[in-house]
Amino acid sequence: MPALAGCGDDGGSASQADGRQTVTVAALPLTDAAALYLARDRGLFEKEGLDVRIMSVQQSVQALPALAKGQVDVIASANYVTFLQVDEKGTLDVRVLAEGVRVART
Repeated sequence: MPALAGCGDDGGSASQADGRQTVTVAALPLTDAAALYLARDRGLFEKEGLDVRIMSVQQSVQALPALAKGQVDVIASANYVTFLQVDEKGTLDVRVLAEGVRVART
């Protein structure tokens, strides 16, 4: 089941001069990530003061080093196994933010 997960320090995401927060999301090319792209393209993040930048990855494990270094704030459409493995090893302290399959139109 795909998930949206992230980790980070207490510093949070970067702030721009106009006050918007920059959030970098690593996303897999899956239908579960469609809502992410639609929200960005329709300006929904911008309306909430967010500058969401999407970095395409082919496997969720490819984004883990960038997540650990703070180059990526969130990984979207990844599987739970990846996150459970790194959490169990103590490599990263990750959190599942939302299940991708729970996205619904409001």
